Amino acid sequence: MATIASRHPYCKPDHILLDIGPSGSYARRACSSCRSAESLWASMGESHAFRGERGSPGINATLRSRATWCITRNLRGNYMKLCKLLLAVAGATVLLGALVSSASARNLSISNQQLRANFREVRFSGLFGTTVCQVTVEGSLHSRTIAKVVGSLIGYITTVRLGPCSTGTATVLSETLPWHVRYRGFSGTLPNITRIETDVINAAFRVRTPEGFNCLSRSTPEQPSRGEYARNVVSQQITSANIGGTIETSCGIPGSFSSDNGPVRLLLTGELIFVRLI
Repeated sequence: MATIASRHPYCKPDHILLDIGPSGSYARRACSSCRSAESLWASMGESHAFRGERGSPGINATLRSRATWCITRNLRGNYMKLCKLLLAVAGATVLLGALVSSASARNLSISNQQLRANFREVRFSGLFGTTVCQVTVEGSLHSRTIAKVVGSLIGYITTVRLGPCSTGTATVLSETLPWHVRYRGFSGTLPNITRIETDVINAAFRVRTPEGFNCLSRSTPEQPSRGEYARNVVSQQITSANIGGTIETSCGIPGSFSSDNGPVRLLLTGELIFVRLI
């Protein structure tokens, strides 16, 4: 009589063990994969190896049952593998779509259009020394949506107030206001923008250095002053701003602007500013 064992140390996990023969003297063992179980069952009636048991309904029924079980198991396994593959492909497609969407996003969305930035130290440095003053800058954006187009006009600086100067003195040429703010670019890798960069055109100061030199400076499209806004990629908040740049002066030598990192807030309420990628 033939019996079938589902596990044997000499058989692989996907194989079956056949005990064939009416007694120990005629018993033989063979490992057979599920894929060949059906063909073994079909050949039972003709094989002399099964001696008096060949064609036995019991053997045939057992093998048929085992073959059917193997086939069912294989189909179920293949179905599960297919489902897992489809889920993986679907997940990858969604992730890729999100990345492509973020990478191809063309605009920045600003939570508010009226901004104020305060700087404890704005430094104007040149050959004749350094002037350091407190500065408050106020401005507005043309829209809450900014296209990432280099050189596009996105807003104005409408008010600049100088506070106390620790060294030297300075004067804002208010008749040149409003100063133009143009989009220059960003730092970071999309969608994780860490810094938004702008150029400021027509920014004009008269600076008196500690040595007594008076120098007039004014930014141009060729030599702009610059404003940079740091952004937290998790909260999407603008955390600070700083100004800089190098421009020619009436003293015949270029001067450089730099500042500390100052807070940026909504003009009237002091609320935080957020920038999102859309």
